[in-house]
Amino acid sequence: MNAATKEAKARKCSYIALNTFSFQAPEFYEKLGFEKIGTEHDFPKDFEKYYYRKTL
Repeated sequence: MNAATKEAKARKCSYIALNTFSFQAPEFYEKLGFEKIGTEHDFPKDFEKYYYRKTL
């Protein structure tokens, strides 16, 4: 993630966006400063899909 952030800054991006699922590690991204901006419920069934964004 550090390399991706460095590259995004070098390309003058204003933010990084990503998505992950509840059964993966959403806490990992939150610890890195990503803010949850959306949730799809029951996608896949019985899980959630989270959308994150981090301002650079």
